[in-house]
Amino acid sequence: MPPRASEPPRPEDSPRLSVLLVEDNMGDAALVRDLLAIPTGATRFDTTHCGRLQEAREHLARDAAAFDAILLDLNLPDSDPDETLQRVLSTTREIPVVVLTGDDHAATGAHAIEAGAEDFLSKNRLGEDLLQRSLVYAVTRHRARRELAQQEALYRSLVEDHPHLVTRYLPDTTLLHANRSMLEHLGRTSEELLGQRWLDWTPEADAGRVRAHLESFTPERPVGHFENTLPRADGELRTIMWSNRAFFDADGRITAFQGVGIDVTEQREAERGRERLIQILEATPDFVSMADAEGNILYVNRGGKELIGLPGAEGGADPEQDRTFFSGERAGEWLAPEWARERLAAEGLPTARRTGFWEGESALLHVDGHEIPVSQRIIAHFDDDGEPEYYSTIIRDIRPEKTREALEQRRQNALQDLHRITSTADTEDAGKLRALLELGLREFAMNHGRLVRVDDGSRRILEAAGEWPEGAGEPGDRDANFCDNALTETGPVGFHAPEARETGCSISESPEARACLGMPVYVNDELRAVLSFVARRPREPFVPFERDLINLMAQWIGHELTRREQRLALERERNLFMAGPTLIFAWDNAPGWPIQYVSPNVREILGYDPQELAGERTPHNDLVHPDDRERVDREVQAHTDDRSANFQHTPYRMRHRDGGWRWMLDFTTIERDEFGAVDHYHGYLVDITERRELEEELELLAATFRASHAIFITDADGRILRANPAFEEITGYSAAESIGANPRELLKSGAHGRTFYLDLFNRLDEQGHWEGEIWDRRKDGVLIPLYMSITALRSGDDGPVEHYVAVFHDISRQKHLEAELERQALHDRLTGVPNRRHLESLLEQEASRSDRHGESFSVLLLDLDRFKAVNDTFGHDVGDEVLQTLVRVLQERLRKSDVVGRWGGEEFMILLPATDLQHARKVAETLRSRVGKAVFPGPGHITVSIGVSEYQPGEPLKDTFKRADDALYEAKRRGRNRVAAHE
Repeated sequence: MPPRASEPPRPEDSPRLSVLLVEDNMGDAALVRDLLAIPTGATRFDTTHCGRLQEAREHLARDAAAFDAILLDLNLPDSDPDETLQRVLSTTREIPVVVLTGDDHAATGAHAIEAGAEDFLSKNRLGEDLLQRSLVYAVTRHRARRELAQQEALYRSLVEDHPHLVTRYLPDTTLLHANRSMLEHLGRTSEELLGQRWLDWTPEADAGRVRAHLESFTPERPVGHFENTLPRADGELRTIMWSNRAFFDADGRITAFQGVGIDVTEQREAERGRERLIQILEATPDFVSMADAEGNILYVNRGGKELIGLPGAEGGADPEQDRTFFSGERAGEWLAPEWARERLAAEGLPTARRTGFWEGESALLHVDGHEIPVSQRIIAHFDDDGEPEYYSTIIRDIRPEKTREALEQRRQNALQDLHRITSTADTEDAGKLRALLELGLREFAMNHGRLVRVDDGSRRILEAAGEWPEGAGEPGDRDANFCDNALTETGPVGFHAPEARETGCSISESPEARACLGMPVYVNDELRAVLSFVARRPREPFVPFERDLINLMAQWIGHELTRREQRLALERERNLFMAGPTLIFAWDNAPGWPIQYVSPNVREILGYDPQELAGERTPHNDLVHPDDRERVDREVQAHTDDRSANFQHTPYRMRHRDGGWRWMLDFTTIERDEFGAVDHYHGYLVDITERRELEEELELLAATFRASHAIFITDADGRILRANPAFEEITGYSAAESIGANPRELLKSGAHGRTFYLDLFNRLDEQGHWEGEIWDRRKDGVLIPLYMSITALRSGDDGPVEHYVAVFHDISRQKHLEAELERQALHDRLTGVPNRRHLESLLEQEASRSDRHGESFSVLLLDLDRFKAVNDTFGHDVGDEVLQTLVRVLQERLRKSDVVGRWGGEEFMILLPATDLQHARKVAETLRSRVGKAVFPGPGHITVSIGVSEYQPGEPLKDTFKRADDALYEAKRRGRNRVAAHE
């Protein structure tokens, strides 16, 4: 009984068409046979293949009725392309001929149709649906014409019922007849349509082409074809392929046209889609290929050819070259090194055949022989029986990723070296600077490095390492070359090769200098020096890491120069207190010597407020006794003219605020600029009116000198007698709160033991001076690091200590910089957890503890499943957010004693102290479950695989790591999102 309407037709019930394929190219012939064998529609096809025209003609001569259609390649070895079609048609015109062309030119196909072919197809746009439908349509059209000729009486009914659009119209396109399909397509009745010129509602873009087509018909060429767009009743534009025939009168004038239109919209869309797909594949930079079930390569895109360096790959497909490189029994074996081929054979292809998919790292061989590291994805495509039919492969060059990993490792190592150099306490500053320059030579691939002071005009080398291209450059040398462009920049400057040289740089003038990198060094926001590195050979362009490193080096140097200057300032201020001048003045070099600065103790000595004198720029001569002014002016002028550096005035009188006069001994220093002109004067004035009173107040007055550092004075028992405002600013204690208190009790932090203070006071007793770092506590309870200098003041050379003078400043910023350097060296920059080197150190400490106490611990090795797909799909920024979120999820579940560290890439190691294997596995399962439930940026949900191992006291840590790694591999092998443990 016939199948029910709801049942799909069985193959034996389907209509069949017998096709004679005339094609000399075995690959194209195989492709056509495969496309016709695919069951896409109701029709099934039987194909007979001939490689030569003569063989085809013999088939047709024996039994032409055995074939329903002919697929004909015009380029055959035994026929001229221009004669091939006519020779077939001369054998039989009872079978429709569809021409296969090797190009996409419509003119080629149109010429074939004009010569008698039923249709034409481009080999470059073949698809199973397009080919089968075209053959069906060709056979249908041919049979229709044949039946029309045989049954003229049925013409009208056939036209009316024809599934295609059929029209008859005058030369001006006035419609005489339109069949039912045409009326339904346009949504009009025959009364509305007939008599209308269809060219009037043809889109303007097509109108000119249509007119030219209609005017091209001649009695010799009465048949023609063209395509245009025709609006459907619902407004949708459809692509119609028209076959038109012109009818002529006895004078050869066109009297009418008859046209049959086929809706080829889907066919053209399919062709365009295939073109776009090919364009996309050819444009992608990844290596994309297809191979048959035996591994023979069928297709490699242009990006793949360019990746492996095939000659002419940038020009697109080259069939002859492809056959040379990709055909043969061992096709494609040269594409990969032996180890990669073995991995694909043992793991990649078996996995793809079993699961349909495999992904992993592999390698390709460039045509010049070097390996290219790649990530490879193999996708198996199966036939109806579940057997692999062909394989598609996507290969991505991962050299940039490998380069980034190597650069990150180099960055970590450099930061650790920088931290080691800058944090070493027992190395002199010069040694640290030299070690820093040697680090730069290594990391920047340079031959010489130098630090040149530029603020004082000396261009003096402060420190140097390596050999200068034009001779030695030693510390202390003046007028040295350096990277001058750094003087106008705030960040790194330089050139990596001679062609990138910049003008204005003295190093650029040296022909031996082929690369340069410079960085300004600032002290208190003022340019102080320039750090310069030079190479004799060009190098690669500088990367961000190198710019960051020289920036950190310059920051540390600036900090060290700041510390050095602060230390010198402390020494100068201490010397000021120890030298004896009671009153300090600074005077402008102007008539009357306006007061620029006066020390705060002017209030005690002369009764004036400092602002009263310095703030108003009071002339110094106004304070000098009228009888002494001329002499004082004369002495100043005389010593200025003979270019004295300093001199002592004859004692003169100065007016006290209460109206009285005080005799002063004035020691004046002349400060000159770089041109030798006087800038200002410094005066150290001693009140000699009451010599004894001066001696008692001398140390106290010097101690109250307002410096930029905190100062306090104690008596011999350590009780504070006086403190300056900077003391209050740093400690938080006012003068009223601090006076009378002992700083050891007031500021004690608890950070130093008894031994520290014994050593401090022993040095004060033995040497009279101590300086160093000390931790104190502010009034608000905050601990602060200080750099402090303490001096013991004795009564005479061998007398007892009467006072202690302490000068200090806050070094919190320095400590923060040192801590930040240490953190960057020991922690992963992205996630903030310990990096691999730091984690290995923690694991070694835990192993030592376990060996001593016999208490075991465990490690978890965790890896994100399919993390590369996250990076490829959502980008590396989202991938970074996923890693950061993962760390937060893990840390929320772990104990404070547990440690999460980044082991590398998407692998994390978790240290579980005092945890045996059984409990460690439970922790791992909990973590796996929590990660699976958490929501991550990008993919939303991810899974992890975890390997667990327990440390056995006395064993090498590498054995513990190996068991964890083996367990992780086992978890991956069993399908991911699992926990596995190895005893």
